[in-house]
Amino acid sequence: MSDAKKLGRTFRLRVRTVTPLHIGTDSILLRDYDYRTMGKETFVLNQDEILAREYERTGQAPMKPAGQYANERDLDDSKFVRYRLSGATTLDQIHEQIKDAYGNVYLPGSTLKGALRTVILVQAMSAGRLTGITIGERAKTAAQPFERALFRPSQDDANHDLLRALQISDSKPIDVRNKPLLLQHVRVITDDAASIPIAVEAIPRLVTFEVTMYLDDYLIKDKAKELGWQSSAAMLEQLPTLANEWADRQIARELKLAKEKGWGKAAEVYSKIQARPRSPGVFLLQIGWGTGWESKTLGTLLPDAQLRQARGRFELGKPPRWHGHGQWKPDFDKPFPKGHRLTVEENKNSPPQEPLGWVLLEMKQT
Repeated sequence: MSDAKKLGRTFRLRVRTVTPLHIGTDSILLRDYDYRTMGKETFVLNQDEILAREYERTGQAPMKPAGQYANERDLDDSKFVRYRLSGATTLDQIHEQIKDAYGNVYLPGSTLKGALRTVILVQAMSAGRLTGITIGERAKTAAQPFERALFRPSQDDANHDLLRALQISDSKPIDVRNKPLLLQHVRVITDDAASIPIAVEAIPRLVTFEVTMYLDDYLIKDKAKELGWQSSAAMLEQLPTLANEWADRQIARELKLAKEKGWGKAAEVYSKIQARPRSPGVFLLQIGWGTGWESKTLGTLLPDAQLRQARGRFELGKPPRWHGHGQWKPDFDKPFPKGHRLTVEENKNSPPQEPLGWVLLEMKQT
């Protein structure tokens, strides 16, 4: 056996999208500057080429957005188009999907690792291992006391974090010219209002990424006691089981809600995911943007008193344009959270279609 294998194990992860997936950046594409629509497609423009042609034609610096110099013939010319999106929009902004330096789509390892971190934390909470711990003082660090107790019990720094033993690579990139992204409309669905739709680039269903995962056995087994991980390290060996348990709870909750609200298409999607075949080493995760507060936090697993405290302290559920008198206070008699992001058609009366971010992972040791 090689020294590398003595120190750890390497796994191949095949990650297949089950519903559209958006992993965002801070970049927003603007109509006419970055994209044009024609028919049922959206064309993300090569601004440099379009503006350079205009300068050569006129001898003057172009003063208008690149899209206003592009005609329909240009949109069929790959020289003037970086890539295409399947779908069109009347909105003036599109939230861009994360890409590598060459403009190719990939799945960040940090996204998967963050989702697995939540799975482990939630399951420890559900098992009663984190009782008696109170939430942090600030919204961004509210879960830190729980994370510290589970992942960094001996010393509160990254070198002593349990997930140091779990390494996940970025996926191999996919050329967006060969596998077009979707232009997806998403709306926050609530009981009392229909929000304005948001347009996002999204990876379509049934796209597969390949990722490498490494478990450091030296840390998990030989150093676990020294690092204070002896009661937690075993959870890294149970990732498929733990992830499926958490996914099943999420899906059951969302399916129940979809049926209650009459969201037929969404209920159908959840039912299909719920009835999926089960195989060893195969598990579900919900990742990326739009997956909801409950999927990324301890959320409703907190004792009722702590959840109420969090809602008040961090103003969870406060309307973004609230103009009431005095300090806002949560209404504990109303369901929380009340907003759910689901895909829709762009028109105002479109019913919710499906959730975002569900992926199926197949884990095999190499």
